[in-house]
Amino acid sequence: MRISRIKAAVVVVIAMGFALVAEAAAQDLPMTTVSSINAGLMHHRLDGRGTNPFFAFRTYYVVSELSVAEAAIGYGQPAQDFGRSHFVVMEGQYQVRWPLDRFAPYAGMGAGLIVDSPTGGGQVVPEEGVDPSSTSWAPTFALGAGARAWLDERTRVMTDIRWRGIGADFRDSSFELTFGLGWRW
Repeated sequence: MRISRIKAAVVVVIAMGFALVAEAAAQDLPMTTVSSINAGLMHHRLDGRGTNPFFAFRTYYVVSELSVAEAAIGYGQPAQDFGRSHFVVMEGQYQVRWPLDRFAPYAGMGAGLIVDSPTGGGQVVPEEGVDPSSTSWAPTFALGAGARAWLDERTRVMTDIRWRGIGADFRDSSFELTFGLGWRW
């Protein structure tokens, strides 16, 4: 059951990517690529609640004047009931933007996959039938908003907030606030 949810999330992300590339090809627009390094805080409700540092590497492609496709990987080490874990998020996101000269606010939605792997340490409080030392994989669905601003022709600063529902039932969740520095290439 868990594997079928993961496959469904992967299929959704791949389908979004194909749709965005098709939209760009139909409009015959040059693809602009920007990569960024982001850092901030993640507030989580996993097996325990708390706030911890969060880091992300994001690359986005300008698909049209008003739309962007983004691929991202994020990392944090949330403290959970059983100790800290390595929390990795891989996602694709479709964003609608409102370009205003050198400033562009945006809103988006996406899907992906999280990998949550315990680092050890802490008290283990296992759930019934769950091995707290095992790595878990789950689909994730996210809503995001933020703003990007150009400093010059190649450099961009950004701020981003994301709410992420984890698992098909959204039993777990996270909220991230990050700031980043990006480069066009």
